[in-house]
Amino acid sequence: MRELKLGFDAKRLFCNKEGLGSYARTLLRDLQTAYPQHEYHLYTPRIDNSIDHSYFTESDRFIVHYNANTPKLWRYSKISKDLKRHKIDVYIGLSNELPRGLSSNGIKSIVVIHDLLYKYYPNQFSFVDRHIIKHKLNHAISKADQVLAVSQHTKSDIVRNYNIANEKIKVIYQSVNKLYRDANTQGNGEYLLCVGTINERKNLKLLVDSYQHMDPNDRVPVLVAGNGGRYKVELIEAIKSYKLEHLFTFIGYVSDEKLIELYKKAIALIFPSRYEGFGIPVIESLSMNIPVIACNSSSIMEVVGQYGIVIDSYDSVVLSEAIIQITDPNNRQSLLNGVENHLRNFQSDVICKEYMQSIEHTVRT
Repeated sequence: MRELKLGFDAKRLFCNKEGLGSYARTLLRDLQTAYPQHEYHLYTPRIDNSIDHSYFTESDRFIVHYNANTPKLWRYSKISKDLKRHKIDVYIGLSNELPRGLSSNGIKSIVVIHDLLYKYYPNQFSFVDRHIIKHKLNHAISKADQVLAVSQHTKSDIVRNYNIANEKIKVIYQSVNKLYRDANTQGNGEYLLCVGTINERKNLKLLVDSYQHMDPNDRVPVLVAGNGGRYKVELIEAIKSYKLEHLFTFIGYVSDEKLIELYKKAIALIFPSRYEGFGIPVIESLSMNIPVIACNSSSIMEVVGQYGIVIDSYDSVVLSEAIIQITDPNNRQSLLNGVENHLRNFQSDVICKEYMQSIEHTVRT
């Protein structure tokens, strides 16, 4: 395959600290390292200087493009003319959307779909936002030359909700930041760790309720890493009503470097989310040899495999029993036996190879 000029929607990479931003930064770093012969063009309407993006802006590995005059309009449609002028072979929309006018300008396209969250948790979005998301998804899925889903569950959601040929959609999992892959755990653990945005879908109230079914001597401290709004307030009120304030600590958003240090001293990751497109904290945790308690919902079963304790997302009694079980070091180790084989599905070289195969297939067709 000849050298390619690849364009990527890099808004999340440059503007989102967590979630899709972390995904984009990990993928682009790994792809360029594995396939340095190609040109990597990053398109973003703006750059958030509170995020460390020096790897992408302060080297010749990437070519960054942005439009400061009309950023929203440019990203929505006018970008297509720039892609044509830059002779981009394939444009990859990394976060559920594609600009207008790609095909009319002769630009092949791939879109990555992470989830259909707006359909399952509409209350997390305003009426206007739901309409916009629906419109963007309809356009991207119908116009893309290839659709990539981050899990089999997300693929099933797409097939169930959209008229799409099976051969047009492919599942490619996510990998974790190299920092997690290179880190080692320490000691036997000091606390349970929760990672992610604090909202209703993440279901942390189940953890608080589970402590009511436990002997006080079996309760261990909980650290919660992530930001939240109304649901966080409700959660703190529940903790206070149960007189558990001494056991729950909220530390807000933390960097990857800080989060790795938190994982190193964790007994286990508690991930009771009711819906995920993928669930990257699960792979972060397993990559660092930290076991997981998670719920049997959406994509989580794929990501956990048999290397964690899986519970019903509404059963606080079972969660309390799982916590007692996982605090035993022998049980923790038995859960992780053979996890290396499972993690091969999420290794960066595997992910990058599958992405490049999809890109090359799109160029040829």
